Amino acid sequence: MIEFYKVANGTLIGTLDPFTMEPSNGTVASVVRAKREMGWSDEQILLWADGWSNGYFASRRV
Repeated sequence: MIEFYKVANGTLIGTLDPFTMEPSNGTVASVVRAKREMGWSDEQILLWADGWSNGYFASRRV
């Protein structure tokens, strides 16, 4: 499972199942949809999401 969370306080925003690519909510779904619209494959999305951070939000594989 990949978790997306707020860096400042660790609040969980949502999750992404790496096997089915199913997001847990609309927030994560919008991120995945945006990446797909840019032509990213599932593998590219998973590589990006495994340890991504922009300083405010981040993701980690658990």
